Amino acid sequence: MAIAIPIASLTVSALLVVLLTPWAAKLGTRIGAVAQPGERTVHEGIIPRFGGLAIIAAVLLVDVALLLSHGALDKQTWGWILGALLVFALGAVDDCRSLPARLKLLGQILAALIPVLLGVRILLLRNPFGGTIALNTWGIPFTVIWIVVLTNAINLIDGLDGLAAGVCAIAGVTMTAMALVSTPPMSAVALLSATLAGASLGFLYHNFNPARVFMGDSGAYFLGYSLACLSVMGALKTPVGITVAIPLLLFGLPIFDTLFAVARRIVRLKPVLSHPDKGHIHHRLLRLGMTQRQAVLAIYSVTGALCLVAFLLYRR
Repeated sequence: MAIAIPIASLTVSALLVVLLTPWAAKLGTRIGAVAQPGERTVHEGIIPRFGGLAIIAAVLLVDVALLLSHGALDKQTWGWILGALLVFALGAVDDCRSLPARLKLLGQILAALIPVLLGVRILLLRNPFGGTIALNTWGIPFTVIWIVVLTNAINLIDGLDGLAAGVCAIAGVTMTAMALVSTPPMSAVALLSATLAGASLGFLYHNFNPARVFMGDSGAYFLGYSLACLSVMGALKTPVGITVAIPLLLFGLPIFDTLFAVARRIVRLKPVLSHPDKGHIHHRLLRLGMTQRQAVLAIYSVTGALCLVAFLLYRR
């Protein structure tokens, strides 16, 4: 698969999301999937939060069509698709009617198990300082935890206009580049990553400050889940396994923000799963006096720098 195909998939998915998002926003308003202003939010007025429907529709349309045409729709890809549909549905219900945190976690675990049982697993870890770690059967829970953590990490940083979409676009482009320069090139992973990046970029047309629509939990869950699955399916692998430092760099900010949120709630004796607050990185940047756009662009810059280091480490 030539580089032209991932570029085409990125472009087509971006255009589809641009076209589909207004329709998804209208549907969201009709079914009650809207964001109300409150203590934890920084937006004003009622904004539809069903943009995730446009994102998943564009990604699946492009990916399934291209993979079928190239005969590359294998069981691992089906595992990702089925799990993505489940995690999207979970987020969509939560967008309309708030679900208990434990129920959402259970749904995420079930969604993560689908691709894992179909072969999407981390079996070998490479230490950048030398040596490898064979996970064997421990690869199953390790992979499930990785998928669930990144699914929630993307959702937690979705607190400012355009933030989650931009971070996912940067990560998606980097994963596409990694898949293309690998030996041999990982064509299917490059295609999938490029499509996710394109959908995220297209959504920014409607979501960058001032946002006219949010992606909601449905969109954030889908993007985080998909990036996690693709990283396991090949985009971050080297011939001797996944280097631990690469995913930690590529998704460094969302993962750090999530771990810090968990630690913060434990220290304050607050429920880890059901006690949202305004202590996330983007909230802290706003308190330093930054505008929404400045805070988002600052996080884009850090994410881009970390992704560049991850790419250079991958090529080493």
